[in-house]
Amino acid sequence: MSPDELQTPSLTCQVRAKREALRLKPPYLAERCGISRQALYAIEAGQYVPNTQVALKLAEALHSSVEELFTFQSPSPEVQAGGSGLLIAA
Repeated sequence: MSPDELQTPSLTCQVRAKREALRLKPPYLAERCGISRQALYAIEAGQYVPNTQVALKLAEALHSSVEELFTFQSPSPEVQAGGSGLLIAA
């Protein structure tokens, strides 16, 4: 199997939607989480994946779980881990 055939899962980010629902301004949320506004904008745009500490701080500030803020979209075909490698299920 070629590397082109394996796809990595894409990350869906709900930080912006949750922030807007709570009517929080980006500078306030960024300061509360200890990150720059630019980092927050990059996270919301999907250009940057936060580390565990930042993800936990965002979840706390947005009254959510990390799983509610960040989810993986599995590529198709489904990739499953096997005993000695990867198995591709169609």
